[in-house]
Amino acid sequence: MTKYEPTPQWQRYGLIGLVAVIIILALRGLMTDYLPDIHDITPLIWSRAFFEGTQSGWLYPIWLPQIWYGFGLPVFQFYAPLYYWITALFQSLGLDVLYATKAVLALSLIGGWWFMYLWAREFLGRPASILSASLFIWTPYYLSLIYLRGAFPEFFALSLLPLLFWAVTKLIKQKNLFYFIISTIVWVLIFLSHTLTSGIAMGLMLFYVSYLHFFEKDLRIKPGPVIGSLALAVLLTAFHWLPAVVSSGSINTDVLISDDFAYFNNFLGLKELVSLWPSVDWRWKTLGIIQITIITLAVISYKEILDRTFSRRILALGILILILLGMTIPASDFVWNNLPLIKYLQFPSRWLGPIALLTALLAGTLLEALISKDKSRHLAMIGVMLAAVVVYWPHAYSGPNRFEQEKDLKATDLNIYDYLDKTLFSAHAQEKSNMFFDRGVFSFEYLPRDLLIEEARVLAGHTLTEANERYLAGESPRFTKIQTEDKYITIEILEEGFVNFAYKITAEGAGRIRINQFEFPTWEILLDGQPVKTVIKLKDLGQFLDIPAGTHTLILKFKHLPITIWSRMFSGIIFLLTIIGLILAKVRYIAGAKNKNG
Repeated sequence: MTKYEPTPQWQRYGLIGLVAVIIILALRGLMTDYLPDIHDITPLIWSRAFFEGTQSGWLYPIWLPQIWYGFGLPVFQFYAPLYYWITALFQSLGLDVLYATKAVLALSLIGGWWFMYLWAREFLGRPASILSASLFIWTPYYLSLIYLRGAFPEFFALSLLPLLFWAVTKLIKQKNLFYFIISTIVWVLIFLSHTLTSGIAMGLMLFYVSYLHFFEKDLRIKPGPVIGSLALAVLLTAFHWLPAVVSSGSINTDVLISDDFAYFNNFLGLKELVSLWPSVDWRWKTLGIIQITIITLAVISYKEILDRTFSRRILALGILILILLGMTIPASDFVWNNLPLIKYLQFPSRWLGPIALLTALLAGTLLEALISKDKSRHLAMIGVMLAAVVVYWPHAYSGPNRFEQEKDLKATDLNIYDYLDKTLFSAHAQEKSNMFFDRGVFSFEYLPRDLLIEEARVLAGHTLTEANERYLAGESPRFTKIQTEDKYITIEILEEGFVNFAYKITAEGAGRIRINQFEFPTWEILLDGQPVKTVIKLKDLGQFLDIPAGTHTLILKFKHLPITIWSRMFSGIIFLLTIIGLILAKVRYIAGAKNKNG
């Protein structure tokens, strides 16, 4: 790191105060007590459903039985769980799901600023690093993730990215065990936070390490520690990604890359990308006028910068930013169509996340390279930061959710049954009740492989209609797990837990029952203690079980797939071996130090 003159104490306190104001202003949209009007309320509803699972004694609730109107889906067999674990922790401390979410988001934003500052400080002075950190959190895309899109797990993971680059930088510079551990931990956090951001992080890291190796004279990288920390993180998180990969054949993965989720339907237009004053709906699609200015200044000035180190950094950052910008527009269709797995990013606009990170670092680098006097740097830093706050002020805010005003929807109503009471079963929604599909309550991504979306809608209509009738009768609109149209079959509930169900079935004659649950290999169905196979009928559309005459006990029991059990054991063994290795390394270090001193 370049050495800089110490900052006077009064100036240091002034900077701390300024930074506090900048962060608080970015948090202003979270300082409300209403549900935000965001594109996707799913993380709020899933957070509540996940918490209910943990409260039932299930630490890792793979299956959410509440969604799809009681049919349930294996959401967290595939979706990264860390964000939801943390929100569940805050809920267990007594916060409702809204305040738990806001607490996690506030900590993420504060962490994002601090992590960006740490990373920038490895190469830049204090004013430039403060500017980089402040511009990172005051970026349209970054703010839109919490105040417009509702993409909270992505926001959480994006906030961790600068911490990853800082940790890897320290590992490269100091080559010690401590930063190897820190790098591994941060990789693990990102892998468990957001799968798509994890893929982006690995691609960016390849570019970053290559640049440091070839163009930073003081650094000659030994790839072993960097690759080792990544590899260890992959092994430690096998309990999450390995079952997801192996069981992906059981769900309709084509939905992930078709229709609204197809990359070619989500390219950004230049008008959206460079819009200087975007409308509310365009905020997550725009680069931002401050960022456009920074990139333009970099293109114009990098040749004029005499310091070759700064010039190379600006050139490398500028080239990478322009490449990523190119990936957001239709001209990059050939790359999306031919580069393996990249189509699963779904939205080209996701590249605006790493662009926000890189542009923030570019801004600090330009400040340091173009302005030599310390006082002028501080003034320029303050000016740009205040300009960003003024320009992006509307981006750091969400109005109240429309359902809150129309139907008195509160944070305490975000368990699925109360949510449906307010948004679906009200008189206002009766005419459209069978057409109501909110992504917080259902999700197309994890449906059984052979089930079409329209078929799933019809299936869910069975439980939806009955729940609606219960609501109109003044009863709790719980979803019916087992039902029959045979009048000579009666069903008595013995147990209805989170994922374990038991029923007493009395049949005067042979008949059949419908099991209102989507098929997935984790479910075991027992009739009188013996495993039975259900029949999937497309004509009647449903999962049916033939019942002989007599009295029977029917049990629906969730059990983990073998790959889930083995992968957790594997990750646990890797964790124990890592701890043992660290202890042995510490013992060897102490012994070596004693021998050296002796």
